Amino acid sequence: MKQATRLSILFLIFLTVINIYVLFRNTNINSKDSIGQINNSQISFSRLESQLRETFIKENTNLNNSSLYLGLDSSVTFNLSDLSIYPRLVLSFSGDMCAPCIDFSINKVKEHFPKYFESDSILIICSNIEDKYKLGYYGKPIYSVAKNNPLPINIHVPTFYIFDEELVAKLYFIPDDFVPGLTDIYLKIIKERFFN
Repeated sequence: MKQATRLSILFLIFLTVINIYVLFRNTNINSKDSIGQINNSQISFSRLESQLRETFIKENTNLNNSSLYLGLDSSVTFNLSDLSIYPRLVLSFSGDMCAPCIDFSINKVKEHFPKYFESDSILIICSNIEDKYKLGYYGKPIYSVAKNNPLPINIHVPTFYIFDEELVAKLYFIPDDFVPGLTDIYLKIIKERFFN
């Protein structure tokens, strides 16, 4: 547990250093549009700063053994603990999110985990998603959150996390297509640490 927290903190420090680098790299004073570059860097830094803040807040959130169902059959539910035999990577999102954000996250998982389709170590858990997406649109059936017992993590953006028998969200991460390299680093670390 302490090692996971240390790894999360080191990763978040790395994120901050990258953001500061991007901020200073894009602020060329001699450029005609330096004001626009500064404003764009400030927006990017602010966006990444809020993601970093959310990561700190959501790390080790108790998942409360939420009820899920697979595919379309909501009459057959089971508890999250039924899936916690070993560590699993979860991609969690809501149907209310932008499709490009979801597609970016799915494509990154496929890129780093070529056997994504057949792996039961990688789960997609969603809420508020249309039935047409639940069976195989993303390459595998989707676990949906039962309405009477939602996950305690507010999933207003796609998120990754690891969970195991402790039923807490570990190594919480928000992928961002603005800085795709950070998602690559995160998934590489997860793969080396949990799935080799």
